[in-house]
Amino acid sequence: MWFLGAGASYSAQIATAQDIINDIKTKLYCQYNHVDISEYAVLNEAKIERINSFFASRGGYPPVGALEEYSYYLEEYFKNDNRAQQAYFQSKVINNNLSSGHKIFAALLELGYIKAVLTTNFDDVIERAFSYMSNKPLSFVYHLEAAHDVVNAVDKEYFPIYIKIHGDFRYTHIKNLSDSLKSQNQELMKAFQKLAVRYGIVFSGYSGRDFSVMEELNKMLEMPNMFPQGIFWLTRKSRDLPEPVHKFIENAKAKGFNAHIIDGAGNYDDVMRRIWELIDKKPQEMQEKVRWSSKHTMSPFKETFGKKFPKLRINAFKILKIPNRIMAVSIPQIKTYKELTTEFSQLSLIFSKGDRILFWGNPAELEKISLPKENLEEMDVPKEFFASKQYQNLILKALMRAMVREKPLSIKRLGTKYFITLSPAIKTGDMIVKTLNSATNHEIQGHIKNMKWQEAVEIHLENIDDTFFIILKPSIWIEPKEAREEYKLFIKSRLKKRSNLYYNKYLDAWSEILFCNIPVTTDHHCLLTPFAHLKSNNPIFEVCPKNCFTGML
Repeated sequence: MWFLGAGASYSAQIATAQDIINDIKTKLYCQYNHVDISEYAVLNEAKIERINSFFASRGGYPPVGALEEYSYYLEEYFKNDNRAQQAYFQSKVINNNLSSGHKIFAALLELGYIKAVLTTNFDDVIERAFSYMSNKPLSFVYHLEAAHDVVNAVDKEYFPIYIKIHGDFRYTHIKNLSDSLKSQNQELMKAFQKLAVRYGIVFSGYSGRDFSVMEELNKMLEMPNMFPQGIFWLTRKSRDLPEPVHKFIENAKAKGFNAHIIDGAGNYDDVMRRIWELIDKKPQEMQEKVRWSSKHTMSPFKETFGKKFPKLRINAFKILKIPNRIMAVSIPQIKTYKELTTEFSQLSLIFSKGDRILFWGNPAELEKISLPKENLEEMDVPKEFFASKQYQNLILKALMRAMVREKPLSIKRLGTKYFITLSPAIKTGDMIVKTLNSATNHEIQGHIKNMKWQEAVEIHLENIDDTFFIILKPSIWIEPKEAREEYKLFIKSRLKKRSNLYYNKYLDAWSEILFCNIPVTTDHHCLLTPFAHLKSNNPIFEVCPKNCFTGML
């Protein structure tokens, strides 16, 4: 059985607990300070910091990140108005998006690989995904208003069983306020215990911040014959899990359970895709539905004429081939990624940290590091690595270095975002910026007071059903970058006219800068490599220089 938290609904664009906290605190802040809430329609770090500082100065409010923060602010805002709470959550959870992860999870339910699901979520994403994949409704769904027959369903093995321990947004009783979170519905918990005697459990997308849930789980460790197939808590970063989760797993191990925190598991969709790859003899209809988005939402442009709705241009460029070989080395003294970046900062390598250090570039560079090295070898990229954020970040770094190689361009980083900017030495008349000059009316850079600005492009990498796309987002770079917040109105004024025809010109300009004058295949696809003269361990990417089009919104 599986236990799903908010992280499992995030890819369907359902609000997470942190999203709810920020939204409710914003509403309260505007209410207490008589501020027009439209001014806070879009939150940024500065606004969130202002709101958090306000509540901290008032005293009596839980600190940011406290386990009780979620229920406290909901109670402060809704009091005991269940109907208002229901209407609010209904507005937050209704969404028609189904990611590949939800489709796969629903397929695993229908095929019998997953017998039961428990969740703290109160959206209907799993039900909709199941109906889509199986062409029938998910019959055995139990929540706070329909808990009376759940034990009987478990006894009679009416699988798959879906238990929503915090309620359903379609009903009045949603369990979010502090008093209701102190305990769990006894019928639902009795069913949970009966399932725990038969099956192991996998936690996915769940933070473990519900006191009552963790209390029930710890109680089960004291009962005989629980979780015979183990306890597995999936997480992207184990250090982000709260202390009660670590204590629960440690307690389980001490009592002889096969219990583990699976660090670096990736997000919910990553996990589902990796499991789906291992399922033999998948029904063709389900396979087609899982891969539907990759087949139908993005395709090469074919010009057509007639009365049909036109194709829509999007800022995604398809990567047709990615490297599947990489070098690996063990350096036992390097324990963390921070230590790795410190040691490798002077090396011209593209690297990442896993069980071993994976890298592209000249292995001879390693001689500059005095630390002893073990097991240096070239290897196939592990299949499960392709779906991980770790490998995607490695690909992004290699692609950016390849796109700027031997050009007057620079790579910049702002938090988790990457930009490619023009070199300070570039001139308006240089041929490489000819199209960009046309789009900007020869205004590609300038100064305001002590700030320098220049045209830039934000770079993302998207993995859509195992197909990678480079996303180009024309933008403005501010130097020093710390002044970006101060000059946000200037940035907004530069970007506000970039719609339709104008945005089209900017996208043309940057695709020409990044993809032109690059070796092409007979199909006119670009071959991108980050290292100029390296013959081995130099990743080669094949990219379509024409962006994708879609006929769907």
